[in-house]
Amino acid sequence: MTETKETVLKMRLEQIMDDIVEYCHQLNSNYHLKVQYVVVSTKKDISEDYFDSLVVRVMFALAKAKEKVMTNIWFYDDQLYKQEIIDNYIESHME
Repeated sequence: MTETKETVLKMRLEQIMDDIVEYCHQLNSNYHLKVQYVVVSTKKDISEDYFDSLVVRVMFALAKAKEKVMTNIWFYDDQLYKQEIIDNYIESHME
């Protein structure tokens, strides 16, 4: 997606989720899908090193999204990630 405004992205992703749910209902299947989105902003041209860093951010955001049962859309936040790094450092160096 090329949109960068969080509210617009959220509305678009919610519409996609609604479409998926509607499609599943039309199939009359017994399957229940849980859809979670993780949104991470990036530059258009990315290097391999930056891509690796991006994957780490996506995995972090996905883990955070899974902690929140009612949250299906999670926007990556650098501040939250930095705080997590600090918390992990403190925890690993406690005596």
